[in-house]
Amino acid sequence: MRWKKEEVIFETIRETEVWADSIANEMYGRLFDGYETLDYKIAYALSFFLAQNQDFIPH
Repeated sequence: MRWKKEEVIFETIRETEVWADSIANEMYGRLFDGYETLDYKIAYALSFFLAQNQDFIPH
């Protein structure tokens, strides 16, 4: 498995939604299999983007 890990932390939900959308697109493209972040806002937004696709199961 290939995981991407980043330590970026955003101030607003809007910033995280844009960031999470780009991460979801990279995961749809199978560039990596998982994503690790310290920012709970990114994890929150990314889980909703990934849950829209039945191929992904957010944990």
